Amino acid sequence: GEESVVANGVMVWPSKTIENGVTVTENVRYSQPVNTTLQINNIIFGDFGVELTPEKTARLGSAVGTLFDGIRVGIGIDGETNSLALKCGMLGGLISVGAKTFDFGECFFSQIFYYSAFCDTDIAIFISGGENGVSLSLCEKGGLALSRDKTRKIETILNRGEFNRSSCADCQSVSVMNSLCEMYLNEIIRQFDETKISINGVLFFCGNEELSFCVKKALERLGIAGDKEELIVKINNTGTKITVIENAQSFSHEKIL
Repeated sequence: GEESVVANGVMVWPSKTIENGVTVTENVRYSQPVNTTLQINNIIFGDFGVELTPEKTARLGSAVGTLFDGIRVGIGIDGETNSLALKCGMLGGLISVGAKTFDFGECFFSQIFYYSAFCDTDIAIFISGGENGVSLSLCEKGGLALSRDKTRKIETILNRGEFNRSSCADCQSVSVMNSLCEMYLNEIIRQFDETKISINGVLFFCGNEELSFCVKKALERLGIAGDKEELIVKINNTGTKITVIENAQSFSHEKIL
């Protein structure tokens, strides 16, 4: 087919057809090849089981882990079951190429910036799922978007199947970072000077259960009631924007910054 690519060393048996635009990285003998390519951007969207599958994230993990020697990668998920499936595939790919990986477990998007800084990761990945599709968000140190140079390199490694090959001794175990959630909460509380807190109650709104739980726990430890309209706080589901209403006056995210 037009613009199709057969990777180096891959064999195609007689009478088999490669469709247009397909990149073939495995031998084609008994069935038609499946297009396993992904368009690499800072956010990768798709339907679970179609555009995004554990098989594809395993390959993506292998490509990310092949970027450079000694790479450190952290992964967090939103708690959906299909997010977990994609994470398992991703971890398998990373382990297979000898990358150092950190499992951040269930969290919300903005939380991984703290987690990745604490673990000094080179790349952090957040996977969100649910019935409406799944997405993978990739970022570098400090939460910055991946550079175009890195996304192109990942695409090239992925399309050519040029992954690092690691022996059993080179495969590193995954560091499960269960304690980071409590550390994150402590860091939030550390930002407050409790002697200067002049309000008794906050009415808080957020559609993200994980984020809501974290904020409400922080308010509780600060001795602030979470059901009074003295201050109304709204945070988006990713934890990246906040608006506040005080005495009927609204303060936008930009104004607060």
